[in-house]
Amino acid sequence: MGEGDDAHPVYLAAYTIGKYPITNQLYQSFVTASNHPAPADWREGHYPEVLGNHPVVNVSWYDALAYCRWLSQTTGQIYRLPSEAEWEKAARGTDGRPYPWGFEFDKTRCNTGEASLGWTTPVDAYPGGASPYGVMDLIGNVWEWCSSLFVDYPYAPNDGREDLNAEGWRVLRGGSWFDMEWGARAARRLSGPPDSVSHNTGFRVVSETGD
Repeated sequence: MGEGDDAHPVYLAAYTIGKYPITNQLYQSFVTASNHPAPADWREGHYPEVLGNHPVVNVSWYDALAYCRWLSQTTGQIYRLPSEAEWEKAARGTDGRPYPWGFEFDKTRCNTGEASLGWTTPVDAYPGGASPYGVMDLIGNVWEWCSSLFVDYPYAPNDGREDLNAEGWRVLRGGSWFDMEWGARAARRLSGPPDSVSHNTGFRVVSETGD
């Protein structure tokens, strides 16, 4: 993972990552069932109807963790945020491509600043942007929270960066509708305070098989 002088091999256990970011519609089920506070852009606890299949935004890292806990309890399976290594593998495949679809940027395959849309799009709006594993919307639309602390490479899953109780900023990946090409590469790392929210930040989940 990484690029340039930061590139290094990382070996990951098997995992299943969500095909799409979590949508407003899915997050609504969580808000309704748990009385968790709704995102700031919603009105009276409900998302705008036309944005049902758009990725939820204005959610903090803590909100994303709360959603994962609720989904795990509801389904009986374990759901969590992806580590940044898991996210990057889903986006880049085994050949280290800088974009999920290949080695050249293509503004028709993602919702980035080049599209000048000024907001999110439905999570299935860019089928040509799929990664080698069929994962969608990894570049553009929304930055995605990862479980990992934003600390220096090399990535090592057992060095404390995956401690959910550790203090520090958390990694965001993928770029958004607000970012231009330079900010939307699959190796690009951003970070934010875990209690912060933004109109261009959401998340997707990873699932594990419970005991």
